[in-house]
Amino acid sequence: MLRDIPERDSLGHFYLQTIRFLGYGMFDEYKVMGLAPYGDPSRYRALFRTMYTLLPEGAWAINFDRILGLYDVLSPRASREPIAQVHKDVAAALQEALETIVLHCLHYYRRETGQENLCFSGGVAHNCTMNGRSTARACSSGCSCSRPRTTRAAPSAPPWPCTCKRLLGGGLPRSGTCTGAGTSARGTRCARRSPRGAISSPWRSSPTRRGPPPS
Repeated sequence: MLRDIPERDSLGHFYLQTIRFLGYGMFDEYKVMGLAPYGDPSRYRALFRTMYTLLPEGAWAINFDRILGLYDVLSPRASREPIAQVHKDVAAALQEALETIVLHCLHYYRRETGQENLCFSGGVAHNCTMNGRSTARACSSGCSCSRPRTTRAAPSAPPWPCTCKRLLGGGLPRSGTCTGAGTSARGTRCARRSPRGAISSPWRSSPTRRGPPPS
């Protein structure tokens, strides 16, 4: 493990505290990610740049007190109120800020370790738009990829571990040690679900979500 992020600089808390202004709460993060493509990040880019500080060695600091600056932009939206363009623009600026921070971290460790494949885990690592941008940026910076979408030289975000304390391999005790071929050492098929969540095949990022904005 290269770095453990302290709670005071949690990107998950940063994302959650911001989306509360948009009428969303915990486990609604994916809706804001889907809303972001409909907004203009430049409208509130300057405000969001005050909410974080990029530090040496791929580190960062979140300035949680600056999130209150959103009160100067909009009144908090109730969950059932219509979504206006201002909400889309805030979502877009938030998504851009998140990607800026994560790319800052990944670029540093890719340069320092010389490794093409990095693992970035946790709830925020499930943001598929961010992972898609990270993959595209990694490919454009020198890896020998024949396709624009590839996992080579890009961060890997396994879907099962997250902030709910779910562990890698948490379902294996039900099926024995997985051989990697869909069966366990005991000859039975590897469990696809643990009591509290899913265990699936290696996850690949997907492009920006399209369709009507979420409610």
